[in-house]
Amino acid sequence: MMDHAAERANEWLRPRGLPLLHPVESVPQWGFILNGTNGRSQVLHLSENAVLHWPYKLVTGKQPYTAWTGPLYPNCSTVSSFFEDEGPSFVDLKVFDRKILMGRESVQDRLTWTQDCGIDGCLYNVANDPEERRDLVDDPQHAGVLVELRKSLQTLNQHTFQPYRGLPAIEACEVGVDNGGFYGPFAHIEGWYSAVPMSPGQSAKDATLKKMLRAVSSQALQKTVVAAAQTLLPLLRQRWAHTLDRCPRNRTRITAMHGVAMLV
Repeated sequence: MMDHAAERANEWLRPRGLPLLHPVESVPQWGFILNGTNGRSQVLHLSENAVLHWPYKLVTGKQPYTAWTGPLYPNCSTVSSFFEDEGPSFVDLKVFDRKILMGRESVQDRLTWTQDCGIDGCLYNVANDPEERRDLVDDPQHAGVLVELRKSLQTLNQHTFQPYRGLPAIEACEVGVDNGGFYGPFAHIEGWYSAVPMSPGQSAKDATLKKMLRAVSSQALQKTVVAAAQTLLPLLRQRWAHTLDRCPRNRTRITAMHGVAMLV
């Protein structure tokens, strides 16, 4: 399969010394699904922190939401965990594109159920251990597999397409307002969009909204708001948790399994 659009883009990227788009790497899966065999014999690059070479999976660094939940989730234990300030909390809570932590790093890891596999990584046999409960990283019998996967991950990361995507722009929000609340291209777009009919009332609301967006685009104001959010949100997280759902406890029993409560 050839990605002709990517090839045309590479013609522009290459002479400028920019990262190139790689060829399509997909594998048709239907035949493998029908006969129940492995559809990917090569190394699969899951992310910059994970690689899979069946049946072994290597995961490095910090992994949020690393917990075993009950077969029905969320459940009553989810609400209890919130009330007891045990998470799970959002890992991608942002204000003006700035990440907001819900506490010190150690508290943040607990609230987001984060497991730190470090630079050495965690190694799992996902065929024998699909729930990834047994880390094989210290097992001498798997030392060769570990070395192989670490090298594969390092090599694959060298070709990750991560171009510079610029900074947030207020113009993107304004164009979104003009298009009825839908984001899209916002630079060099003369003649790109068809006019969106607006009632006089909606036009007035949109004009007010764009003025407000312009006001909050001030770097000084954004810095102040981000600092206030970083200070206040960790203090308010438990109070906020108590505004969430209530859970009836009739005929329920809570049990602990691997450090995570389950409703049974």
